[in-house]
Amino acid sequence: MINKELKLVFSEICGIHAGDGWLSSLTNEVGFGTALKEEQYFNEVKNLYSRIFDMHYLRVLRRKALEFRFQSKEAQQILLSAGFPKGKKIERKLYRISLIRKKDITRYLLEIGFRNNRRWFQVLKKKSELEKYNLL
Repeated sequence: MINKELKLVFSEICGIHAGDGWLSSLTNEVGFGTALKEEQYFNEVKNLYSRIFDMHYLRVLRRKALEFRFQSKEAQQILLSAGFPKGKKIERKLYRISLIRKKDITRYLLEIGFRNNRRWFQVLKKKSELEKYNLL
């Protein structure tokens, strides 16, 4: 059984991955990218991913953006089973993520930009709101 702390870390990764992550459609590569000016955030995200996934084969790229990529069939399978598709960020369509506990949903909503606690509870109470944000 996975402990509660790891579940919270994974739900946070799901929120981050939904916005700025991708799964390669050709290899077992998992990636994340952000703006060059967000290096501190980039390092925090890299640390979160490393708490859940084995990032033994990690590459960090600095071009027009700051990216990390790592090869892991296990990590890709876990993210696929959570509902993430393979492919480039730009080509992705909305997808569903299976989150059961309200804490996990709240963490996900925080990562996609919700800052108002009252709004979270409105989303959690209405099925139509949960569907709007692909949480069912």
